[in-house]
Amino acid sequence: MRLLMYSKALYSTWIYYSADRILFDAGEGASSILGNKAFAVRRVFLSHGHADHIAGLVGLINIRNNAMGDREKELTIYYPAGNYLVSEMITFIARTNRRLSYSLEWVPVEPGDRIELLAGQLPRYIEAFPTVHVHNEVSLGYSVVEVRHRLRSDIAGAPEEQIVARV
Repeated sequence: MRLLMYSKALYSTWIYYSADRILFDAGEGASSILGNKAFAVRRVFLSHGHADHIAGLVGLINIRNNAMGDREKELTIYYPAGNYLVSEMITFIARTNRRLSYSLEWVPVEPGDRIELLAGQLPRYIEAFPTVHVHNEVSLGYSVVEVRHRLRSDIAGAPEEQIVARV
């Protein structure tokens, strides 16, 4: 797992989680610092709508549309349902980016929502939880959850055939 992070309060905050190609928040300059990694981002999870957490969306969306990287990878942006400032950003981006070369989807999220990241033997998902940033604005935090199952102590260390036969 690799994390790239940047935070300068009131200016810009974002975290890039490379394992699942996720950008948590998108503060000013995120795409500039990420460089070509901006094309790897598949999902953005916004915590709230303050500019230091969303102002970098404009650059991220534009760079993915106009630069030399893979411009066809879809991008999904998850945001706290009912957040007025994020809604304003959605409107602005829709008006100024009418010809995107990739699919851009905006998904409102409520506390308790789960977004699947990876299925299979070690499934991972994002779980949203409520936060209080300012009293009159909806905000969320996000947990990356990986589901693991442990073997009972009486079969731990046994050969696979034995475990399958006993389960």
